[in-house]
Amino acid sequence: MDLSIVIPHLNRKELLERCLCSIPQAVAELSYETIVVDNGSKDGSQQRVKERFPHVSLLQNKKNEGFSRATNRGLHGARGEYCLCINNDTVLSPHSLETLVSFMRKHPEAGVSGGKILNRDGTLQPSARSFPRIETALFNRSSLLSRLFPQNPFSRRYLLTDWDHNSVREVDWVSGSFFLIRREVLQKVGCFDERFFLYCEDVDYCKRVKEAGYRVFYVPEAQLLHDTGYSGKKVSTLFFHHQSMYRFYKKYEARGPLWDMTILGGIALRFLAGISLLATRKLFDREEHGSSS
Repeated sequence: MDLSIVIPHLNRKELLERCLCSIPQAVAELSYETIVVDNGSKDGSQQRVKERFPHVSLLQNKKNEGFSRATNRGLHGARGEYCLCINNDTVLSPHSLETLVSFMRKHPEAGVSGGKILNRDGTLQPSARSFPRIETALFNRSSLLSRLFPQNPFSRRYLLTDWDHNSVREVDWVSGSFFLIRREVLQKVGCFDERFFLYCEDVDYCKRVKEAGYRVFYVPEAQLLHDTGYSGKKVSTLFFHHQSMYRFYKKYEARGPLWDMTILGGIALRFLAGISLLATRKLFDREEHGSSS
C-alpha cells in the first residue's frame, strides 16, 4: 500500500466529513487507507463515520488522549509505505498527496515532508519554520514583540519570513497538521513523543528525524486548507501549548534549576498574557454583537 492517512478527531463531525470527502481526489492513483482515531467525541462522530465512510478504519478512545497518543494509535496499525498525519479541520487539494508522495520517492534522504497550508481566505498559514530557541518565546508568530517589531532578526529567523514559501526548501520542521513520514523513519525514530499532549510534537519529531540523519522538506505544490477558525482559542489549548513549550525546552535546552525556573516563569507570564487577550477579545465580541442586534 502506498499511503496510510491518520486523522485524530474530537467532535465537529461536519469538519471530519469534509476532510474525508477531500481525500479521494488528493490521492489520485495512489493506493491508500484512512484511519480515524476518535478521542471520545460526544456529537455522534463515530456513527457518522460508520454510516458515510464504511471503508474508513475507525479507532475509538474512551476519552481525549491528546494529539500525539491518538495519532500514534493510528500509526501503529498503518500499513502504508508512507504515513500522513492531518488534522480533522483540513481540506486537501486535488493531487496534493500524490504530489507529496512523488516528492518523497524522488528524494530518499527526506524523512518527513509537509505542504503549503492555507487559511480559509486563501492566505498563507506559515507551516515551515526553524527550530525554536530561547528567544522564540518572546519573538514567535503571535507575540506582542513580533507584532510591534515585525522585522526583528529573531522573528525572521524562526518564522522564515525572508522567504515567500513558494519554493521547495529544506527546513527544520513542518506542521503536524500536514505531515508525511517515510515508513523506514517510523521504524528507526518511532512515533510521536506522547509527553506532548498537544502542540510541539511536530517540532520534537522533526528534531529526532534530523538527528537520525534524515532531512525535512517543505513542498508548496502540495496544498491543504486548514480552517483554524473552527477550533478557536480556548484556555485549555493555551495551557497545553505553553505546557508543551516548557517540555520541549526541558528536553533540549535545560541548563540548570535556576535557569529552568526562569524559563518556566517566563512561559507562565506568557500564558497569563494569552488568557488576558482571550478575555479582551470575548468582551469585544460581546459588545460588538450587542451593539449590532
